Amino acid sequence: MKILFCKTQSGTVLIIAILLFLLSFTLFSPAIRYGIVELDDHLYLASKPMIAAPFSPDALHAAFCGFYEAMYAPLLWCSFALDSLLFHASPDSPWGFHLTNILLHAANATLLGILLARFCKYKWFAFFCAAFWAMHPLRVESVAWLAERKDVLSGFFALLSVFAWLRVLRPVHSRWSRAVAYLVSLLLFTAALLVKSSVAPLPAVLLLLDVWPLRRLPLSPAISALRSSVFRIAEKLPFFVPAAVSSTLSAVAHANSGVLRDAPLVVRLASAPLHAAFYLVKTILPFRLSPLYLDIPVTVPRVLAALLILACLTAGAVHLRRRAPALLLGLLVFCTFLFPVSGIVRFGIQSIADRFTYLPAIGLSIALTAVPAPSSPSRRRLAVLALLAWLALCSAVTLHLLPTWRNPDTLNDRVLACNPGQPRVLVSKAIRLLDAGHLQEALPLAASAGQSWDPYSFVNARILHAIILQELGRPADALPVLLDIPRGVMNPARLCAIDWELARVHFALGRFDEALAEANRALGEMAPEDAPAARPPLHLLAMAAAHRAGHPSEALSHARFFPPYATRTGISDSDLLPFHLYEWANRHRTAAAPFFRGLLDSGPDLAIANNLVWGLATAVRSPIPAGEILDAATRLAAGVPSNPGILDTLAAAQARAGHFDAAQTTLRRAIALLADIPPSPARTRFEDRLVARLDLYGRNLPCSEEGFSLWYSALCGETAKSTPAP
Repeated sequence: MKILFCKTQSGTVLIIAILLFLLSFTLFSPAIRYGIVELDDHLYLASKPMIAAPFSPDALHAAFCGFYEAMYAPLLWCSFALDSLLFHASPDSPWGFHLTNILLHAANATLLGILLARFCKYKWFAFFCAAFWAMHPLRVESVAWLAERKDVLSGFFALLSVFAWLRVLRPVHSRWSRAVAYLVSLLLFTAALLVKSSVAPLPAVLLLLDVWPLRRLPLSPAISALRSSVFRIAEKLPFFVPAAVSSTLSAVAHANSGVLRDAPLVVRLASAPLHAAFYLVKTILPFRLSPLYLDIPVTVPRVLAALLILACLTAGAVHLRRRAPALLLGLLVFCTFLFPVSGIVRFGIQSIADRFTYLPAIGLSIALTAVPAPSSPSRRRLAVLALLAWLALCSAVTLHLLPTWRNPDTLNDRVLACNPGQPRVLVSKAIRLLDAGHLQEALPLAASAGQSWDPYSFVNARILHAIILQELGRPADALPVLLDIPRGVMNPARLCAIDWELARVHFALGRFDEALAEANRALGEMAPEDAPAARPPLHLLAMAAAHRAGHPSEALSHARFFPPYATRTGISDSDLLPFHLYEWANRHRTAAAPFFRGLLDSGPDLAIANNLVWGLATAVRSPIPAGEILDAATRLAAGVPSNPGILDTLAAAQARAGHFDAAQTTLRRAIALLADIPPSPARTRFEDRLVARLDLYGRNLPCSEEGFSLWYSALCGETAKSTPAP
């Protein structure tokens, strides 16, 4: 055990790196078998065209030229697309997504271990410090939650950027090689920003490294320190440029999506030390960790206690700055990386989260390297045992927390165990019950969440409550639920969601003129730049209401906002398809089902019929029985028996009805027919999807895909499932 506190040869670093990788990978490997959860995973993986069709020109254009989920993160979408390409990963078979998350985290642990070993006097102690970061329970959320690929991927690029930067400073290299290393470091940092903008403080961290351990920035005398500071800042100016651009893009994306949360400046400033102290406590005592925390109430005693903790730590670090400079450096790195997620800027439903510690906690591992080695052999042995026991405890808690992310039910149960009545989870459980067809059980959960203080969950819960009431055939009861929502200072996107639902209730009650007036009012109150994504659904609803109310010219005026209707001279019942697709996508399925039945009975063209049956066969919840869907798919396939796309739809309908052997047989026929189609990237992608679905049916699982959502996007000028042939 004495080896932990003894100087070792540089070759030991390789052993440390391998051990860190293996330990980290092994610890988190159970997550490979997990599914996806409803906390953003569906939004990230199930509805992104660049993931469904990886690395096509359109997919790359979509990834790099748009804001998705309130952020600009093109390399995040590309990484998911790469998983889809290499591992055939999909929401139904997400093991490849999980594998990549775990590999990235294990690589980050390895990089951190090598980095700490470069500056730590005792390299095996550097191993412990890196392992403490990698195996800590606070890492579970970033690794096991697929939507948090942002943390592990941006962290990977950031650590590589630091390594490249260290090569810039090596005097043994030529000026040319150092210039190349500088460019590589800058490009890697930019790549990290293209995954997650909260890595923007990295240039400031590089400045801290100049103070120690690089000792490139002397603190005295004053004139020399000032001159060196100016030079060191100047050499990093190219790093601050992409950081500023990324932060601006992130702010624009959050503002446009309406997820920024307004809070008084004094509350946000006071929250920063509260959150820092919270994370420090959770690092030392990693218990009662939860995927969703309630906001910490900002009170004077709490803020003073947090400031006292931070002040004592800072004073101690400053006092020991000469004997243990790593302590002060680590605390500064922790605070620097924590700044973007400290609560000063608030977005989404959380101001605190375990995942926010992914990069900041590296600073705590750096600070840990300052712990002095015990002087006597007996104390060294005790220290080694204590360190191993602490790692074992962290690993045990991590293994206990990992199953939280197994599926949506385990996630909800964990959150409610820590925070009973958490409104976001009540909404999530209500949605799952609704999608499973248990409307009566979902109703009280949505009603309870609708009484929440949380404005984000409050609006979602009220809208969900209204949807469930309408699905139960009680649209009149839904009206007061929506009218009771205080509009106040709500952002335009939230207002549009409420207004669409209000108009939809009038439509369901047969009050088409009132529905039209409600939609027109909402559109009229919107500024041109407000919630552009919310405008098309309102026009669709206005088009449908005007058509039903007998106002053809007004229906046509709303229809012409969509490219397919730009040159039309009139609107027919079948032209209401986009409206009912949007209805279905927003869980108004009982009302949309009769329209789809009627459209199928009318004998539409092959592409429309195939998309209709595919959407019904792959829907998570459908009021149309599986047997009826299978009959429609069988009739469709009888008319076109040798079309791989039609056979794919038939197989999905067979699997939905529980006939998995028949589904596999049908899909094998479809794959065999592809041999007659000339090779092309489209054919290869389609064949890969068929093979993935064949594996799914072999495991007695139906194919689940919100095809109507993709179809709606296609009709509104975006991307959708191809029909009917590949």
